[in-house]
Amino acid sequence: MFITIFVFFFLACEKIPKPYVKKWLGTYECEEVYNYWIGTGDNALHGTEVYQTNIVVTAKGDLVDFFDNRKEKNSEARVNKDGSFYETNETGSKLTIKGNFHADSLNLTIYHASSPGSSITSYYKGKKIKSK
Repeated sequence: MFITIFVFFFLACEKIPKPYVKKWLGTYECEEVYNYWIGTGDNALHGTEVYQTNIVVTAKGDLVDFFDNRKEKNSEARVNKDGSFYETNETGSKLTIKGNFHADSLNLTIYHASSPGSSITSYYKGKKIKSK
């Protein structure tokens, strides 16, 4: 019985945002700079596009979820007490997301799937939208 209660309590606590994470939860109005480079040589396609989007930040424990309203996609990362975060792929060999929170600002970089000769990266910079 004691073990069942302990396991339930432990799992329930992991779903509650850590106290230091709560101040960063909310919606951020961001500019996204989308850079792409596909192919090599004369056939390479590359460019930069700029978009306006909102990033909704939610959390479970120290795991923060970033939802891009424009793309309707989620990305996750564990956030440190100083507001910095990064995440790697399953093998740990490639960075997939990094950034930081600073006061009411969000800086976020997402490295999309890439292969030799191609690279796609989104850079977000934004301010938290004030609650009403």
